[in-house]
Order: sequence, then structure tokens, then C-alpha cells
Amino acid sequence: MFPHNDYVLTETQRLQRAEMMQAAANDRLANAFLPRRVSLVDRGLCCAGRLMVRLGRQLERRGNPSPAAA
Repeated sequence: MFPHNDYVLTETQRLQRAEMMQAAANDRLANAFLPRRVSLVDRGLCCAGRLMVRLGRQLERRGNPSPAAA
């Protein structure tokens, strides 16, 4: 409809960038004082991975061949 107004486009872009930069700065500041907690899913997956590694090492010590080696 109307021709693009370069000033309006430039100012809109500048304001949006300033808002994003402010939000990123606020996130960094919040993380510095209150680090995010690890979710239960992440903890569960981490524990499951450690358990699998530990059990695999026990099997290797017993001398049982791993199914992947066959």
C-alpha cells in the first residue's frame, strides 16, 4: 500500500534489537545469581547413563563378552 519508510523500518529494527539485548542481559544476570536447576528428567537420564556404564564395566570384569563384540 504505502512505500516503505526507511526511518520507521530502521527505528523498529533498532528497538527490537535493544529489547532482545536487554532480555539477554537480564537472563545472564539472573543466571549469575540464581543458576537454573537441573530438571528431574536430566537427572534421571544422567543416573541411568552412569548405571549403564557401571554395569557394563562389571560385565567386562567378569569376562562376559559384550553382545556388540560378536
